[in-house]
Amino acid sequence: MAFKIERIEVWSSNLHDKPGALARKLTGLTEAGVDMDFLLCRRTSAHAGLVFVAPIKGARQIQAAKREKFERDSSVSVLRVEGPNKPGTSAMISQRLAQAGINIAGVSTTGTGRKFVAYLAFDDTHDAAQALRLLHKL
Repeated sequence: MAFKIERIEVWSSNLHDKPGALARKLTGLTEAGVDMDFLLCRRTSAHAGLVFVAPIKGARQIQAAKREKFERDSSVSVLRVEGPNKPGTSAMISQRLAQAGINIAGVSTTGTGRKFVAYLAFDDTHDAAQALRLLHKL
């Protein structure tokens, strides 16, 4: 099964859990030309949340991200995996990584038509590099 795999930098920002907070942050990024391939937002407590986005590229986008209080999230290493959308693909990937002793710190995946895209987060660059090599062999 042929996968297109790339390392990506994810940026994150804290968020007030109230109407309009996410829209304001995303508008600031959009005005700087950010075309998000990845967006994940979740509540972290009764009044706070966390938003993750990718990619942020170039000086103008980085400046806008910093203005909106985004930081490159160095706590995880992330791979973007794209491939054919077939039943069991996510299970197969997670099983192969587990068999190799590679822990997945987080995952977000979606299927659209004949393709799926998964974002796999790992605790460090070593695990991400091992996963990258293993996934290229599948």
